Amino acid sequence: MRYKVMKGMIIQKSSPLTMTISRPQAGGVWLSGLIGALVLLLEWLPNSLENLCFDYEAILAGEYWRLLTGHFVHSSFSHLFWDLLIFMPVSVFLERVSRPLFVVTLLASMTLISLFLLSSYSQLAAYSGLSGVLYAVMLVAALYWRTKEAGLWGWVPLILLSGKTLLELGQHDPLIVSTEWALYSPAHLLGGLSGMAVWVCWKWVQGTRNKAL
Repeated sequence: MRYKVMKGMIIQKSSPLTMTISRPQAGGVWLSGLIGALVLLLEWLPNSLENLCFDYEAILAGEYWRLLTGHFVHSSFSHLFWDLLIFMPVSVFLERVSRPLFVVTLLASMTLISLFLLSSYSQLAAYSGLSGVLYAVMLVAALYWRTKEAGLWGWVPLILLSGKTLLELGQHDPLIVSTEWALYSPAHLLGGLSGMAVWVCWKWVQGTRNKAL
């Protein structure tokens, strides 16, 4: 039986001894703003959670849009508030670093989480929330921050993210979110896994390009 749960300055190396800091990408952070606006809009649509959340039976019946929209609707205002409060600054930071990296992180995490929820490894009837995707964005941003900042300060985001993940393991209730839906920590782990995979691939691509120059 499936059950109901919740949630879900660019540095370029110029030589082995020197690093140059380039300006953030031109074009602003419109994608982060668009996602934030979409999440808020969906919150005010009538019956948005019921009609747009990941619903296993409904997806099998042909409502495939839920594979995407399930990540953008939330089970309560508290759920939405805390997800957006963290997602917006982190996504703005990552989009300023590299919009392609940000987009790949979003797509990879949404795809992996949705496929897992459809698989026999999951027994969920319904799922909603941005937090699984948020974990991927946070991890990629934290890994980039580690390459930019020296010393302990560079490790702070990774330490905080790791601590939150460890606290949530084995829990059924969110740490700070108020909602009737239970916490689904595997979505966070899958988000982190997809974020790590994206980062490794991104660094490999960047390394290959640098060797070709």
